[in-house]
Amino acid sequence: MSSRIVLFDEKLDNVGEIALDKATVGDFFYDACTVGDVLYISSLGYANEKDNAEILGVSLNDMSLKSYKTNRPALTVAANENWVYGCGNVDGSSYIEAVNKETGEIRQAEFFGQYVDLILWADDCLLAFGSREGNEGLFDARITRLDEDLSVVRDYDIDAFGSGSSHAVVYEGRLYFTYSLEESEIGGVGVLDLETGEAKSLDLDVPNPASLLVHGERLYVAHQDLVSNSNASKGVVSIYDLRDGLVETKELPFGPYQMVLRGSTLLFLDVAERTIFSCDIDTMDQFKSARIDPKGEDYMYLSALLPMN
Repeated sequence: MSSRIVLFDEKLDNVGEIALDKATVGDFFYDACTVGDVLYISSLGYANEKDNAEILGVSLNDMSLKSYKTNRPALTVAANENWVYGCGNVDGSSYIEAVNKETGEIRQAEFFGQYVDLILWADDCLLAFGSREGNEGLFDARITRLDEDLSVVRDYDIDAFGSGSSHAVVYEGRLYFTYSLEESEIGGVGVLDLETGEAKSLDLDVPNPASLLVHGERLYVAHQDLVSNSNASKGVVSIYDLRDGLVETKELPFGPYQMVLRGSTLLFLDVAERTIFSCDIDTMDQFKSARIDPKGEDYMYLSALLPMN
């Protein structure tokens, strides 16, 4: 049971790797979580079991590791200065666990009968994206706002947008999040005002949002069908101007399964091609690339792209 973190510099030259005695580290379905100089990622164990209850803290200074043990495996993680949070789903309910960084104390919040897709720490609160499962699929989609100690502060109703949130970012008091629609299986991007609770969908021409981030008062949305994997050889980035609502689209010659930002460099992970692509975020041309090959029959699966600023 092992994984490796392959290290690249800004030119996408391979500068080394970190061997981990862990399996299934990180997941491109979710954004990595960085607080200060520490990157937090889940370690789930073997892919067909996912029974390892552990969150890893990777120092971006010396690549040292610290383990935070939880009671249940965490599919999605978040963190602040004092706590590391993990969320997993068991028997139709979800559990968010908070691990104190200093003492290892574990606190828990149960979401009975709910499926929580994603957790995010932003604006001094923990945001949990959840929904319930019924005979006709998921419903009652909502975002729950919790304080540091996992006490519920407020619920936001987002049922009109469906469920399936996997990426989100907060910018100037507004939460931008991906969602999927059960009846259409395509989804879009919603925006929620965290003060007023008003929510709306952004008018984007392209479906299937896979990643999103904010840079220079613009929202960048990478589009890729992660479920059916249709048309996986190419993708699109929508650039939504947060000031005037104008949208620009850029076609990509690869599949953007995941998109992250490092400085002014935009990076994409194409899982199907086992390749990282990079470009300047302001020009979005002259792509560089680096392929990550397996070692014999080891390291066959690429799990995530982790920005180590």
